Amino acid sequence: MFKTIMVCNRSEITCRVTRTAKRTSLTSMAAEQCAMMEVAE
Repeated sequence: MFKTIMVCNRSEITCRVTRTAKRTSLTSMAAEQCAMMEVAE
């Protein structure tokens, strides 16, 4: 099973996923929207 998740979404959804990850002992990483836009170019 995995131990870390990466969240690439807007702030409210990221907050919800991060809270749930903490409750289930997972580590979470968030990517900002501007970083995702640079990758898409």
